[in-house]
Amino acid sequence: YIAIVFISFACKLKYILHPMVELQDKKYFEGFYFVLFGLKNFYFSHPNVYVFLSTIFTILVGFYLNYIMIREKIFSQKNYFVALSFVMLTGTFYSSSIVSVYFIGAIFLMIAFGMILKIEHSTKPRQMAFYTGALISLSSVFYFPYILFFAPFLLFICKDTLCSNVSFNTTFPPFVKLL
Repeated sequence: YIAIVFISFACKLKYILHPMVELQDKKYFEGFYFVLFGLKNFYFSHPNVYVFLSTIFTILVGFYLNYIMIREKIFSQKNYFVALSFVMLTGTFYSSSIVSVYFIGAIFLMIAFGMILKIEHSTKPRQMAFYTGALISLSSVFYFPYILFFAPFLLFICKDTLCSNVSFNTTFPPFVKLL
């Protein structure tokens, strides 16, 4: 844990100390139907604190992704490689170092991804599928192109209902490892 936190702050130290107050993309805080004025005002009034809190939030999301991978046994060993790679990838660009509508929508997609993997072991798969679809729809409210993830979601649900003897653990991990 300590190494991931250290690496995360090392990757984002430049952005924490010298944040870009003038953003290249003015739509970081504009969702599909709304504008997050509170986040926008907080960013422009205290950019250092905002980037610092965004870094902590990114670390927590990385640990959540790592938890999903360990829970579903996607990798053969328990390690923090997923969290480490997520933290390092988000630390490379300033646009992924701050919490924006894109990042919030992606968090809802990650939670939906975890729910898709949990559907196989659930006692109420229809309810889980409904909640997963609701999360994908909620992510598209924050950033509309995320609606494109709805088609693969439908394929996973159809695969689960048509081929119930095939497990996610045997078909899905090669694609995750490829990414």
